[in-house]
Formats: sequence, structure tokens, C-alpha cells
Amino acid sequence: MRIRKFKSHEEFAVRRKRVRTVFTAGQLQELERHFRLNKYAHGSTRDKLAQDLNLTQKQVKIWFKNRRMKFRKELSSLNNRGPPEEHITEVTLEEVFNMEDVFKDSN
Repeated sequence: MRIRKFKSHEEFAVRRKRVRTVFTAGQLQELERHFRLNKYAHGSTRDKLAQDLNLTQKQVKIWFKNRRMKFRKELSSLNNRGPPEEHITEVTLEEVFNMEDVFKDSN
């Protein structure tokens, strides 16, 4: 492993900063559409999606990863509503889509 020495703390900080990706409304709409169909984007699907949206494969991969985490939090919050005996144990795909609409409306 190679260790890089920096001249100053500022040089270190500047090199470590990463620009945050800002997705357009159209990109988000298309990513969400694909997410509803499949929670994972693999190989050629991810490549084509990235190419169509003018994004890198890594940006698409990270977006799906972050979206799955958001989805899990949404499911978890639904499970934690009400008494324990009313917790959701199994969710159908149709219910998931309805849940996503509820969360969009509540934000």
C-alpha cells in the first residue's frame, strides 16, 4: 500500500472532496421506474440505463443501493406502526407500490 504525503491539511481536504451527483427530474423518474420493476440493476441493464440517462454505471449502482436503503427504512417504519400483533409480516408487490405512493404523498 502506497502512502501519499500531503504538504498541508488543506491539500488533503481538497483532494478528499467528492462532488455530489445531482440527478435531473427525468433521470430520477426513469430510475424510480426501473426500481419499481426490479430492486437491483445488474450488468447490461445497469450499463444501458447509465448510457440512456447519461450517467456512469457507478452512479446508477450507488443510486440503487441508496434507494434500497430508503425502501427498507420505509418498510421498517410501516412495520413499527401500531401494536406488535399488527406488524406486517409479508408484503405483496402491489402493496409495495401503494406504500411508495403513500410515502411520496407524505413528503
